[in-house]
Amino acid sequence: MDTASFCDLCSVGNKSLSSTKYCPDCEERLCTDCAESHDHFKAFKSHHVIDLSSVSSNIPISAKKICNVHPDLLLDFYCTDYDIFCCRACIPCNHRECKNVLPLEHASKDVKKSALCTDVMQNIKYLVTTLNDCNDNKNSNLQLIVITKSVITLQITQIIAETSKRFVGLEKGTELKLKTGVKYDLRNLSITKDNILLLIDDSQSSQTLYVYRDCKYYETKIKFASSPYRADVISGTQRAVVNLPTELSIQFINTTNMTKGDKIKVGFVCYEITSNCDILYVGGQSGIIKIFDINGKIKKTIKQGAQYIYQMLYDDVQKQLIAQCPNTILCVKVDGTLVYSKDAPGVTGVTFDQDCNIYFDYFNNSKIQRMSSDAKTCEEMINRDDGIIQPHGICFNNDFTKLFVINNEGTSVFVYQFSKPLLVEHMHSFDEAHVRLSHLTMKDTQIEEMKNTDMATASFYDPCSEVNKSLTATKYCSTCEEILCTDCAESHDRFNAFKYHHVINLSSVGTNIQIFSFRRTTVKFIRKCSWITTAQIMRQFVFRACIPCNYGACENVLLLEYASNDVKKSALFPKVLNKLRIW
Repeated sequence: MDTASFCDLCSVGNKSLSSTKYCPDCEERLCTDCAESHDHFKAFKSHHVIDLSSVSSNIPISAKKICNVHPDLLLDFYCTDYDIFCCRACIPCNHRECKNVLPLEHASKDVKKSALCTDVMQNIKYLVTTLNDCNDNKNSNLQLIVITKSVITLQITQIIAETSKRFVGLEKGTELKLKTGVKYDLRNLSITKDNILLLIDDSQSSQTLYVYRDCKYYETKIKFASSPYRADVISGTQRAVVNLPTELSIQFINTTNMTKGDKIKVGFVCYEITSNCDILYVGGQSGIIKIFDINGKIKKTIKQGAQYIYQMLYDDVQKQLIAQCPNTILCVKVDGTLVYSKDAPGVTGVTFDQDCNIYFDYFNNSKIQRMSSDAKTCEEMINRDDGIIQPHGICFNNDFTKLFVINNEGTSVFVYQFSKPLLVEHMHSFDEAHVRLSHLTMKDTQIEEMKNTDMATASFYDPCSEVNKSLTATKYCSTCEEILCTDCAESHDRFNAFKYHHVINLSSVGTNIQIFSFRRTTVKFIRKCSWITTAQIMRQFVFRACIPCNYGACENVLLLEYASNDVKKSALFPKVLNKLRIW
């Protein structure tokens, strides 16, 4: 058997893949993917597929052609008068007067010894050699593309790493001009979506929240009955909330007019509060975290260790809490599960950047560090050389371009600007590498097409379901009674046996109408139930071979095309269609 021959189905799509199988029923050579696709179709369940490697290479396989006029018959005759192939049914119709209509085996006798056949075979060998050279060149080019892609990917990774490292560099801070005539003991700060800076002063003599418009200009202050400890802006609202530890309470603030709102008892000493839209997380004594809704109704209580919780952040991406306890930073799921714990002695402030990296300040060591969201990497950002002296709270502005730091033991606020120009210097090389990688990605798509992989890769039903694949169906073959994905439909169209099948585009059918296959007989499942008996006592679909066995006494056993004639005009059809739409 000629194992070097090409797949007949792939040649239709201008692809050249070596055939490994041969189906004598379809009379087609098949590559590995097409053979796998062939086995998934119900109509081919009874076909006998031959492995070409198990047959002698000296026996040529030549696929016979099917008559265009009579698709059920083969072109097994040759008319020398018209120099044309024909089937046996064409002879009485179109070749009645022809004198020399011969069977192919007689007409082709000794053809291999002719000079023309020798020339054709030599040309074929030359073409095969050329195709093999092209295939070798393709494979070497593919290897070169893979190597080039890996090199460029590594370059991009290095550029990103260097860019990230430079981006987090901060320019030396400038001091915010605070309201004069006040002895500050600042402990916490936060920024509203309207760019209003809220500063908490928890000293016994002050018990005040200071308000700075545009994060620059003093505007007003809010006095409390006891010392507030933290303030958190509730995202998506015009409200903030502060905790009052000595009152065992939290209190809302209207950030539009800067007035105090409702006060809610939480039932324990609460030093920290953070929020996520309509959920409040209150932490404090003995590792307790209470979860409230926006109206103050408690939803859940979790406990993490026995230490006090002084600060918390909610990570909306990972759905977890970052809690700062004495000498420790904890990451906790909202169900109380501990994700990780990191030693952090002397930390007094914690915040996020836009990538969920965690920034925390060290009061004793006068520095600010950045830690990755998974706590695997940590690096120093700024320190005493940059003006950091015993910090006591940090917070980013809304666009993460500025870092606000409570500095000098709570007596001042410094603002550090992100050094964006350091990022720009890498953008050109990054964009160039990214474009090159994009071109390679496009080539990868072409590579996959050249490899002709996954002939039948997808469908919620039928062929792909046999290999446990689930991709959306786009076509339906009413002849095969199978729902097909895009790849399976393309494969289906290449089989000569399916040449006259009627394939429906599912996008042209109402989405509320369910496509379903007819039942197949339980006696011989490889055949379709193409007949129907209309007798009232036995109204059902039947298989042709079942008629003489089980339905010999039935008077009305009709072909489906006759039984379903004018069914769409019947009064029952619109009712059934409406029910299908409702379903």
